[in-house]
Amino acid sequence: MGDDEFYRRDRPDDAGLPEDHPREGALPKPHRGGRAVWITLGVVAVLIIVFALILV
Repeated sequence: MGDDEFYRRDRPDDAGLPEDHPREGALPKPHRGGRAVWITLGVVAVLIIVFALILV
């Protein structure tokens, strides 16, 4: 039994969920930062500036 046959036999043809680990050499999509990342960075930057102004 080859690798392809082994991995194909446990997955139904009409599977509703995507696979955790895509087979056949497909690479996962890289994570791209969204709006939440930029908002978090902005809040942290504002806090650093405010603390710097208070302590000077």
